Amino acid sequence: MSLRLFLRGEPGYEQARTGRIFNARRPDRFPAAVLLAASDGDVVEGVRLAASRGWTVSVRSGGHSWAAWSLRDDALLIDLGGLRDLAYDPATGVVSARPATQGGLELAPFLAERGRAFPGGHCASVGLGGYLLQGGQGWDGRARGWACQSVVGLDVVLADGALVRADASENPDLLWAARGAGPGFPGVVTRFQLQTYQAPRVMWHDTWTFGLEDGNSPAGRSPARRYDASIRYSPAAAHDGDGFL
Repeated sequence: MSLRLFLRGEPGYEQARTGRIFNARRPDRFPAAVLLAASDGDVVEGVRLAASRGWTVSVRSGGHSWAAWSLRDDALLIDLGGLRDLAYDPATGVVSARPATQGGLELAPFLAERGRAFPGGHCASVGLGGYLLQGGQGWDGRARGWACQSVVGLDVVLADGALVRADASENPDLLWAARGAGPGFPGVVTRFQLQTYQAPRVMWHDTWTFGLEDGNSPAGRSPARRYDASIRYSPAAAHDGDGFL
């Protein structure tokens, strides 16, 4: 077997189990094994292995789950950290992105070089997998909506190990489910097809800060507040209007 598979108790298991959890939490939940996937084929083989051994499957994309929900007792944890390549089609404006791609650190600069943008997460290091499957509220969301609304296709490994495409014409039920299913999505997404947009000239970001004493304001009066604002400039050209958070 060519898979990078770490069974519980083997050298390398603990690093594979917790090494990519962003907040350094170490929950007492122990998968039966951890698979470090490097390709779609690895995911297919991993899902079939789990079925043959009676394991459930959990998935880690960017490792940014606060509670580390990818850790499940006696499951096969498929870590998609090796899947992060990008490709852009200028004819359609669609970018192909892997689930571990970091929205702000990798996808955003890749698109900015091409004068494009996508409503990625406010935290630059968040991976696309969990962000998109759980809806995704991000930059320019007031103009573009939830990020999952711009998912136009995906490649998915199903429970039987089949790798399928889901879009408006093929397996549309899976595309529908991917827009908000979160960890309940019935498959392992290995690639997203994302509709991109012409990058805005300016991004306005505001922050509202309330003190504890503001809660004691008399009824009918607005609480005291302090307001800070900043402007983010995009290196790309303008589109038909400025963007807002």
